[in-house]
Amino acid sequence: MLSDNWTWNDFTLIPKLIRFGGFTSVQNLASQTRSFNAKWITDLELSWRFAPQWSVAVGANNLFNIYPSPAGIFKPYSNGRAFALGRPSDPQRHAMIEAGF
Repeated sequence: MLSDNWTWNDFTLIPKLIRFGGFTSVQNLASQTRSFNAKWITDLELSWRFAPQWSVAVGANNLFNIYPSPAGIFKPYSNGRAFALGRPSDPQRHAMIEAGF
């Protein structure tokens, strides 16, 4: 993971780059073995400190909607067919309120 923390006045920006390594799912039959390449995803959070002990933050996890190959995982009970991984149509967003003491 690569991350930084940039602060100016009452605002803080936290970008994160997270690498998920490649892997191979080995099956009994070589034709059912699937490989996945490494992927980088980006998280981003912006917070505003409006009082000494209070801040509000908004951000996005997996900002660019990066997922493994769509037909990468094999279901042994699917008669030899691969199935597509489910992927949301939009990046997952989050909001939080934090308090510091």
